[in-house]
Amino acid sequence: MTVKITLLGHACLHIETPKLKFVTDPWLVGSAFCGGWQPALVPPDNWQATINDVDFIYISHNHNDHLNENTLAYIRKDIPMLIPNFQTKSVERPLRNLGFYNYIPLDFNVDHIAKDCVFRIYPSGDERDDSGLLMGYQNFKFLTSVDSNNLNNGWLPDNITVYASSFAGGASGYPLLFNNKTEQEKNKILKDNLLTLKNNVKATIEKTKAKYYLPYAGFNYIKNDYVRKTDILLDVKDYEDNKYQLLRSDLHNKWTFKTPTLECTASSIVRPKKHDKKKLHKTPQDTFSLKDTYKYFENSNFKKNLKLYLDVGLPEWHQIDYSLCINFENNRIERVEENYNALNIKDEKNPCLYLYVNCNAWKYMLENKRPIEDIFIGNACRIDRYPDSYDVDKDFWHHFSNIYTG
Repeated sequence: MTVKITLLGHACLHIETPKLKFVTDPWLVGSAFCGGWQPALVPPDNWQATINDVDFIYISHNHNDHLNENTLAYIRKDIPMLIPNFQTKSVERPLRNLGFYNYIPLDFNVDHIAKDCVFRIYPSGDERDDSGLLMGYQNFKFLTSVDSNNLNNGWLPDNITVYASSFAGGASGYPLLFNNKTEQEKNKILKDNLLTLKNNVKATIEKTKAKYYLPYAGFNYIKNDYVRKTDILLDVKDYEDNKYQLLRSDLHNKWTFKTPTLECTASSIVRPKKHDKKKLHKTPQDTFSLKDTYKYFENSNFKKNLKLYLDVGLPEWHQIDYSLCINFENNRIERVEENYNALNIKDEKNPCLYLYVNCNAWKYMLENKRPIEDIFIGNACRIDRYPDSYDVDKDFWHHFSNIYTG
């Protein structure tokens, strides 16, 4: 008996046992994060038939490189979707908006049997809406934490056969998009974050006694020139260690495991040299969305002692189409003639957040009811906050990314 794992692209794994087939987080074609990311791996020619033939799809969370409208447009709407049962419905809502109706919210830490396999979904150990998946077949155990931090607060099974996780780092606009950080400060933060990521991965491998480690969910191309040239990322080979066997996802993309010996054979699928241009996403070019922006914030039902200064335009060209000030304490929205550069919000008594967003990305976010976090991760904005603390804006990002998306 065998278990086969195939890396179709980025975070999309196709996993097959003798009786069951499923895929994870399909982002294979089209851009992600409002045009800010492109998939680096070209999927095989038969990817549509492969995905539409599985028993179910597992969606770990609502980030656009895991729940992607451009790829899901090619997936049948009745396909079963196993999703984490977040209170915010942050995965269920966008699937419903895309026309999918056979989604199955699963509670955390509960065993679910499907044909010859057992599944369990774990929550991320922080406050974010993220999850990981445990799959068991005979004595084979597969565990992925995807992008989660401290999965299930560290309470994980041992004797894992394959542990998989994101590996590269850099999937955030912090600190590179923040105006109030020097380049030296940004560089130090990036290096510290990568060290933490690598240490956490190795700690999980050790805790779960994983035999193999599969790095994935790090194969993407960043559009923003500054971020692409400045960011620091880890490579697959950076995880070489004699304490476990590294599955070189940069060299191979298919692994076959025999049970009960758990021996692994690596091979590769054939990929086209280029993406199919017909399936590439194009960001809308309508740059003026003032009325839509007013409506977006008026209906948000977000109340907090926070002011948002919003400039919408083209940050890379220093062009501003319009500027707004949104006071979330009283839900007051004002159009201001002076943009942020002419204001001194450091003197404000209340906490303040400043966003200078790309107009095309903003328009796409509004039209497609995407989380505002897409703008941030897609590197389509510049940011300031006063005081400079995560406590100032964490509730803002959570609300407009998980609870309300328009």
